Amino acid sequence: MEKGIEYLRRKLDKKRWRVNVRYKYYEMKNVTRDLGISTPPGLRNWYSVLGWNAKAVDALADRLVFREFADDTFDLNGIYNMNNRDTLFDSAILGSLIGSCDFIYIREDEGGNPVLEVIDGANATGIMDPQTGMLTEGYAVLERDERERPVVEAYFKPHETWVFRDGQEAAELFETIAPYPLLVPIVYRPDAKRPFGHSRISRACMEITASAIRTLKRSEISAEFFSFPQRWVVGTSPHADPLEKWRVTMSSLLEITKDEDGSSNFSGDFALYETLLRIGGYTMLKSNASAAIKFKPAEMVTTRATTLRTIGEVPHIPNSRAYGATLTEQEREALEAAR
Repeated sequence: MEKGIEYLRRKLDKKRWRVNVRYKYYEMKNVTRDLGISTPPGLRNWYSVLGWNAKAVDALADRLVFREFADDTFDLNGIYNMNNRDTLFDSAILGSLIGSCDFIYIREDEGGNPVLEVIDGANATGIMDPQTGMLTEGYAVLERDERERPVVEAYFKPHETWVFRDGQEAAELFETIAPYPLLVPIVYRPDAKRPFGHSRISRACMEITASAIRTLKRSEISAEFFSFPQRWVVGTSPHADPLEKWRVTMSSLLEITKDEDGSSNFSGDFALYETLLRIGGYTMLKSNASAAIKFKPAEMVTTRATTLRTIGEVPHIPNSRAYGATLTEQEREALEAAR
């Protein structure tokens, strides 16, 4: 039984924000909520970034190299080579690791040649056949305006592709001989409950990253406050102007007035603030994050690509290459030759 395009539109609207949140964590543009307890008002908008989620995705994406279609009866390798071989599958794999699922949209160009286009999980969805892993019907937003409203939409069915354009009442119908919709899912870690897979950026990864960012922020604030030891004075005049709360906290001088009987003035200073508590908390979070993304804690320190080795004497990817960069042709050839 078909669900229809309206059902798929509602389904995409429900899931879209989750994919966008994970892209923000991957791009290190996530905004971590300030608890508002120990942060001065002037530093509420200050934040830092961590690349743990990007490393969780990129380290695995760099290891996945598509070679070719085996037993290629239908010349799929020829079609693949016509559609930007260097980035097509790399883009699809990277997106599926971030959002759990990406899609490849298949259509014909003006010359009748097949065109493959990657659509991220925030702009496509469908109903999956649990036996084949293919869609029984699908929906995709092919184009959006500057306000993120759909301009061109596509509804996919077996043997049919319907294209809806904003401002046009009638939809365009493209008939095909394919027994499945021309929207193919690329899924990371599917199971019986979640046929569209799981994101590499799990809820645990996002929560641990947020806690670590808040720890870094507190460490920076503490370093600013306690780089100079705070002093105190007891027995000042009660008629002196009192200090405002944050001014007392940030000041290098803490003032305490005389009691009713009047006492003599004396002063002293506090011991320097110990930052080991912050460092210990950050180390604990780093260990939790490494467990969540199956990394060694030492690998969470660097922001450059670590040595990537496979079974056997396979040449490794150089340490100087940044995470997120696709493999070069020389690296592909070296890996394929070693296999």
